[in-house]
Amino acid sequence: MSSATAGLSVDAFFKSLLESFACQIIGFTIATTIYGITVLQTFMYFRKYTKDRLYLKLMVGVLYVLDTLGTILVSHSLYTYFVLNFRNPAKDINLIWSFSLENGVTALITVLVQCYFAECLWRFSRGNKILVAAIVFCALASFGLGLETTAHLFIVKAASSLGSREVLIVGGLVQGFAALCDILITTGLCYYLQTGRSGIKSTDNLVDRLLIYAINRGALTTVVQICFLVLNVSAPGHAYFIPFHMIVSKLYVNALLATLNVRSSLAYTGNEVEVDQTSIMFNTVRPSAFEKTSTEIESKTLAQQSTSAFKASPGNSLTHQLHTKPSNGTMTVMAV
Repeated sequence: MSSATAGLSVDAFFKSLLESFACQIIGFTIATTIYGITVLQTFMYFRKYTKDRLYLKLMVGVLYVLDTLGTILVSHSLYTYFVLNFRNPAKDINLIWSFSLENGVTALITVLVQCYFAECLWRFSRGNKILVAAIVFCALASFGLGLETTAHLFIVKAASSLGSREVLIVGGLVQGFAALCDILITTGLCYYLQTGRSGIKSTDNLVDRLLIYAINRGALTTVVQICFLVLNVSAPGHAYFIPFHMIVSKLYVNALLATLNVRSSLAYTGNEVEVDQTSIMFNTVRPSAFEKTSTEIESKTLAQQSTSAFKASPGNSLTHQLHTKPSNGTMTVMAV
């Protein structure tokens, strides 16, 4: 009877081990693919935006280093599991230190990106304290609980601790606060972008593009965080959540890099666009229209004319301001 029980125990152990290995391989494959996009976007940023402010360049550099460090840590843990422990799989009952540390790196990347978007919304909303405070609270709460989980994994090294009640509750709160933070950021961006519509076709087209981008960015990270949360809480003792854990930090890094790099794509091709080193000019009224109109029509046009400027600046990616420029009728997207 004892031998049969031992046999079942060994079978269960190897079944759990194979499941963990499979999830880690799948997650690592997807994560390294996204990391390749991170490398490309980082290269594009430093090549195109040499005049950005120093603090933003430092943030991009720090996020790239952290993302690289996270990839190295995951590689180390997989090498340890698949190679170093190959002849002694019993060692796999304990978590590798690199696996635990990578959890802390993920928490740090997440809070940095979310706080960056909180700063953008602070300027974009002209100081909406309630919205920004809610975003910062959720980001810091997720970060603090993420560090607590990391410390717990270092103290309780057993892999079975991932399914413990404490880790499940704290981990669920981490993903819950992070998902709520992303929802608030996306909702805030969409609301304030909607207020930027002016009835001018080029302005409204730009608003539409920015709305689509904001929704896609927020939806992607939110869905991954929710999947991470659901699988982590609903399937304790299983490793189904690991692929989502491995890719979530890389999605955040790419979300920020895409926000910065999208500035160059805001320059439409056509006669209504003038591209300068630091700005993109959208001509909403062509000079020839003034030459062909009478003084009465010209006065009426000038009285009704206004432009919306969307500052795609390093520290203020989607800041909205309203300017009236009757002399040339232009909308400026500036990289200050």
